[in-house]
Amino acid sequence: MSLNAADVFRTLGIEFKSEQDLESIDDSTVKRQYRKLALKLHPDKNKNDPNAEQKFNQLKAAHDLMMQADKRQQFLLVMKAGFQRQKEREARDVDKRKFAEELERREAEYMHAQSGRVDSRLLRARHRKLVEELQAKRDEAKRDITKLRAGGVSTSTVTGGPDDTNTSLDYWLNFSLNEDEESRRTKSEKFSKFIAQKLEID
Repeated sequence: MSLNAADVFRTLGIEFKSEQDLESIDDSTVKRQYRKLALKLHPDKNKNDPNAEQKFNQLKAAHDLMMQADKRQQFLLVMKAGFQRQKEREARDVDKRKFAEELERREAEYMHAQSGRVDSRLLRARHRKLVEELQAKRDEAKRDITKLRAGGVSTSTVTGGPDDTNTSLDYWLNFSLNEDEESRRTKSEKFSKFIAQKLEID
């Protein structure tokens, strides 16, 4: 009858939950378990069980193997190796979990950074669109003023330097009219700065 380490411990009903438990298994442990199970599994007490003799013989074989010091040591080493493999699996699981968490953290940081970039692009796109709309409105107003001038109507609406504290778009639109080359450049810079501040763009 061939029994491996797991079969021997299971047959004798020797339980253990750690490597430390294995260290306490000795001759007395084997004898105690054998006597307890032999009384229960003996064929004379299980006459209605056709496998009673086979079970009893297996119990005796497990007892005889474990009573040999070298065999018992061999079986104990096999079971200890099982605990070592379990520890290694648990360590790998921890490493995998840490790796997954680190991957998730980096992905979250990347997505956050990407969302920031997207927001910045959208904001700047709004800036460009608003500037284009205001410039188109200014060009349209210029055409209207040209017509008014042709009819002899005064078109002077804003005098003096620009008021940087004024947040009215109409103010800046009117201020941009009737400009010479030098003032156009200055006003254009102030106009762009105003729009950027309006949209809170750095």
